Amino acid sequence: AVATGDIGNTVSVMQTEVSDSVDFMKKEKESVGKVLDQVNITLKSIDEIVSHVEQVADMVQRIAAATEEQSSASEEVSQNMDNIAVTTRELSNSLVEIKSASENLSKLAAELNSMAGWFKVA
Repeated sequence: AVATGDIGNTVSVMQTEVSDSVDFMKKEKESVGKVLDQVNITLKSIDEIVSHVEQVADMVQRIAAATEEQSSASEEVSQNMDNIAVTTRELSNSLVEIKSASENLSKLAAELNSMAGWFKVA
């Protein structure tokens, strides 16, 4: 009878331990499920972040292209302004030469007019 009682106690202890183990495994299964849910949420967030980063990279590329175009346009405007300055200087020099030539022609015309006065037309 003692042996049967010992076996009964051992079986009872084993049942309790098995029941505790089953409860522990259920709780761990729930914990793993929660962790998996969090992992899925994290993966979704990472996908959204990657999408936003790609959008930002695209915007940066567009800005860089626009900046390059503006830089080219500014360089062209600057070159055109330099060309206008050179042309203006050349025009100014030409006007100085024309003024000098006009003054010479005016003097020559005055001299010719004076010489023409020497001749009398009858």
